[in-house]
Amino acid sequence: MKSKVSIVIPVYNKSVYIRNCMQSIQEQSLKELEIICVDDESTDGSTEILEEFGRADPRIRLIRQKNQGPGAARNRGLEAAAGEYVHFMDADDYYMSKTSLEHLYQAAVKASVQIMGGLFYHDDEGNVSPQNIYGNLADQVREGEKIPYIHYQYDFYQYNFLFNRRFLNENNLQFPLRRFYEDPPFMVRAMTLAKEFCIAKEPFYCYRWSHDKCIFTPAKAADLLDGLIENMKFSAEQELKKLHWRTYCRINEMYVSDILCGMKNDVGILQRLLNLNTVVRWDWIEEKEAVQSRLIKPLEILMKGICSESLTSGLTNRTFLFPFQKVKTQSRIALYGAGLVGKEYYDQLVCSGEYELVLWIDKNADHIYREDYEVKGMPELYSIQWDYLVIALADPDIALEVYDVLLGMGVPKEKLIWSVAGNWR
Repeated sequence: MKSKVSIVIPVYNKSVYIRNCMQSIQEQSLKELEIICVDDESTDGSTEILEEFGRADPRIRLIRQKNQGPGAARNRGLEAAAGEYVHFMDADDYYMSKTSLEHLYQAAVKASVQIMGGLFYHDDEGNVSPQNIYGNLADQVREGEKIPYIHYQYDFYQYNFLFNRRFLNENNLQFPLRRFYEDPPFMVRAMTLAKEFCIAKEPFYCYRWSHDKCIFTPAKAADLLDGLIENMKFSAEQELKKLHWRTYCRINEMYVSDILCGMKNDVGILQRLLNLNTVVRWDWIEEKEAVQSRLIKPLEILMKGICSESLTSGLTNRTFLFPFQKVKTQSRIALYGAGLVGKEYYDQLVCSGEYELVLWIDKNADHIYREDYEVKGMPELYSIQWDYLVIALADPDIALEVYDVLLGMGVPKEKLIWSVAGNWR
């Protein structure tokens, strides 16, 4: 039986989740599959579970290798693959429905596209996100409509795509041999070479946000910086300004504490930070106040001498500073986002005594209760006058999407604020 899709799964100590992952594959209505599990020298019983599944399902192939990390494991699986399309899956994730793969494969064939994506969700300890990560993009395009990557320039979530195997092999596309942040460089190169992709409007993939994915080490910090350097250089060479800006935001917002906590007085990490700083195209960075020093935020923190062992460890509890420099005193503030950043912004606004918080909104307001201040839904934006709407989100991808949504709702650009590099205390 010729395989329509090869599913490549790097496996390292995922015994808690691997059964659920494999069962979600076996339940797929698309049966013409080969399931390539690359065991990266697991020690927790994952290998035995895979052997058990393999005895019952001839489509499963188990490849063993010495521990080299997920990049090497995915490459090994790709070399062994024979399917028309390849899906790179994580061993603790699962498909959203029994028809997920079939719908995506058929859509890819119909569109004759090299890369086809589905709708992607997060699972945080059993709580599945109510909205897919594409947000408005999935609503704005028709299924099968080709989306130019030059308009998209995203770097995350390669799990959410089927890749044409021949396309990958002909372009010698492989994952960097790192243990962390190996996905984004692969993703952007594949997308750039393909030039376009499609989205099938079918719930496809659920990414489990397990605790071990959150644990940061010095080795992870080094890999992270190598990956960020790679993407910053690539985006500059290819004139991908949105990707460059997005990567810059990841450095200055998403990964500041991870980089500093992983440093541990490591000279190699400091050298990587200096290297990373040299490849930033400062003329492309939109927030001019943030680039006056021409230093990325982790390096600026180090240069100011606040990276002692105790202070660095304290960064695991992120502290966000309201962008006071962007709003006039005595202004009426509307706040978007009632998560960690929103709560800190609220406390700072109340303590300042120089601003009036007139509205706090969140798309999930129905599920949020606060005794001190009522969080309302998006429609309330039109019910009250305010001078500035401040987005209280740290994740650059979500923040940029919300920014576009609010512009589409008629919020004037000059009144809409999301601080990038200036809000770390």
